[in-house]
Amino acid sequence: FGGHQSSYYVGMIILMIFVFSFLPISVRMTAAVNAIIYGTYLLPILFFDSITHPRVFINNNAFLLVAVVGSLVWRYLNYNLLVRNLSLQYDLEEKKENLEAYSLQLESMVAERTHELSKTSQWHQALFENATDGIVVLDRNGMIVNANERACEMHGFSKDALVSSHSSLLEVDENRPAAADRFKRILDGETIVYETAHYKKDGSRIQLEVSAKAIPIHE
Repeated sequence: FGGHQSSYYVGMIILMIFVFSFLPISVRMTAAVNAIIYGTYLLPILFFDSITHPRVFINNNAFLLVAVVGSLVWRYLNYNLLVRNLSLQYDLEEKKENLEAYSLQLESMVAERTHELSKTSQWHQALFENATDGIVVLDRNGMIVNANERACEMHGFSKDALVSSHSSLLEVDENRPAAADRFKRILDGETIVYETAHYKKDGSRIQLEVSAKAIPIHE
């Protein structure tokens, strides 16, 4: 009784409305709770109270209705924000799972490709080392960068002794000018087959038939 003119009573109801608007419930549930709270204020006044201060009663209802609408708007905006955040989080999780799956697939492909390259490298190395002909690999400056087992046997040097040495050291003295000319022709792209003599480790000479070609390798 007398609740229609009690600002304290209205203030407590407004507080309840806003408290419920912050709870994690749906928009419909918020509207139903607000309607119950507002009905708890309005119905007893209409049925049991005498409205002696209409202006105060109207003002109180205006505040209550503004609070109800405000809480519903707040709940609606908060709900939409929550949906957007959950949708964004779901999209991020989905993209993360896709990236993880792609990463695993890529790792598998890299491992498979590495294994294939390793097999190819071992195969080529086996062919190189077990060739019946001597094979010596030079760089553009004529430095020996690799030699197979047969080439080392023919010259009497170990592989460590040949690698990093200049190829001209193997050429006999009288053939060195011609060797420099042949090397220039090879670098210009010409394939050359020729006969020459090399020094062995013990100072003796070995007669060779050489087939040489430049192979460009891009690092």
